[in-house]
Amino acid sequence: MKIDLRNISLVAGVNLLVFAGLFLGLEAGLRLWQCESFACNRGEIFIRYYPGEGHGQLHAGFIPDSELGWRLNPDFKPPTLDSPGFFWGQDYRVNREGFRNTEDFADAAREAGPPRIMLLGDSFVFGSGIRQSATLARILERRLDGRFRVYSAGVSGWGIDQMLLAYQKYAPILRPEIVFLVFIDDDFQRALHAFRADAGARPMLRVSGGELKRETRQGPPLLERIARRSLVLNRLYLNLWIYPEERRLHRAIFSELIRRTQADGRRLLVMRYPEYEHLWAGGRRHRHDYSAFFRERSILYYDPFPEIKNLGMHIYYDFYQKDSHPTRLGNEMIGEYLMLSGFPQASRKIL
Repeated sequence: MKIDLRNISLVAGVNLLVFAGLFLGLEAGLRLWQCESFACNRGEIFIRYYPGEGHGQLHAGFIPDSELGWRLNPDFKPPTLDSPGFFWGQDYRVNREGFRNTEDFADAAREAGPPRIMLLGDSFVFGSGIRQSATLARILERRLDGRFRVYSAGVSGWGIDQMLLAYQKYAPILRPEIVFLVFIDDDFQRALHAFRADAGARPMLRVSGGELKRETRQGPPLLERIARRSLVLNRLYLNLWIYPEERRLHRAIFSELIRRTQADGRRLLVMRYPEYEHLWAGGRRHRHDYSAFFRERSILYYDPFPEIKNLGMHIYYDFYQKDSHPTRLGNEMIGEYLMLSGFPQASRKIL
């Protein structure tokens, strides 16, 4: 049987033109729907940042850290004693290890006293825009009424990978009895990046052979370079590559933290801190629901989202600042929720 290459070529060419037309039409439709113009900016296209990409420089309130990426600068002094904004001047203190505490970890571990809680987190734990006394660590310590000392190990911009690395580095110094990890959903995607514009290079953990490994990347591979050019390809890249990679990485990080805390004889507690945007979104199921994951591993998991949402939208303004970070009242509400939930001893959860 003679093969008609000309017809085959014609059919292939027509199919290719149809596919190209559909692709370009879908691309144009997405750009008009999702972007202000045909030229999308980086806010509409997912980009994994690498060293040298992005803009900005390290804030004077941070110092580089070869293991963690960055931490707080113990020598930083806000411009005025009562300056509003990211670093609140009055009663702002940072210990030698680079966290918002009045006491160094090494000194605290040497003192005889109540059991210690290590509070891991990002800017929600750090206390962006609020005084030291209004941070979650200080509020929890007051509500626990001297039964525990709470030490903040939260730094603005950190992802959950940096929280794991901070535990590995500083838990042997502080020697806490309880480790309390507080995360927001944004902390998950941060773990995918190798660079943060306002803080600098950050560690990259990857799952290889079922194990967490640290790696160094100087730039995006070919697949990512292509996915940066098109909204259609970017959405495919997100759903088929990034989201599965994200889930594998997060599960591996949490599993490693569970393994290490259990090996060290420490109790691990975890809480998802609700974000302002999610409360307004109506409580749709989020991609980072790890309640079942922790429950299956007998780890106490808190999610105060339902309690805050039931208070009504008019209350949200009191719990969050204009930049969506918690206010003192927001942290007080979280403290009340945790106390009613039996924190840190009982496993009863208010529903």
